[in-house]
Amino acid sequence: MTSRSSFLLISFLFIVGAALSAQTEFSAEAVNSFGGTKQLSKIFVDKDKMRIESQLTHESGPSIIDLSTRTTRIVISDHKTYMEAPPGVSLQRGYAFFRPADVENACDLWLKLVFRPESTCRKIGDVTINGRDAVEYEGKSPEGDASHVWIDVKLAFPIKWDSKGGYGEVRNIQEGPQAANLFEIPADYTKIEGLSTTHHHAH
Repeated sequence: MTSRSSFLLISFLFIVGAALSAQTEFSAEAVNSFGGTKQLSKIFVDKDKMRIESQLTHESGPSIIDLSTRTTRIVISDHKTYMEAPPGVSLQRGYAFFRPADVENACDLWLKLVFRPESTCRKIGDVTINGRDAVEYEGKSPEGDASHVWIDVKLAFPIKWDSKGGYGEVRNIQEGPQAANLFEIPADYTKIEGLSTTHHHAH
């Protein structure tokens, strides 16, 4: 598994949300620049799960995130196996993905999942991003470093974000039902252990 260890890197900015009610399902592309490296991923989102197919995981398989339990499974297609991370462990670098129950009041969730104690968050207001209605938020670390996230009103999902370490956006959004098998582990795949050395919680 050493050759695939790069896709297990932890980032404080990858976050997943709490339990959801009815939400708009969609697929899209996510463009992310983190640490000077730009990455393009395909994402699929249903009511409470998300699938990420990224450049970091193309040799193995997708990441499947349960947004309600905040657990992540990494599929190793070559060996018909998968690994599971416990709640709170982040496995993608630089992304700011989460789904607040209330788009107009997302600070509490964002602070809980992203920032360290004594960080702050404020809602800046309504904006339009690539023709879509969104709400902009700003967070600051105890050192004063600012991060921003723009949450799509209809999708209840970030469509743009930036921080001291990078920035990104979601584009080419296609709203509509997503196939259930996108978010399932194939029945003939076996669970393996492999995340014991990367059990770090997002901060």
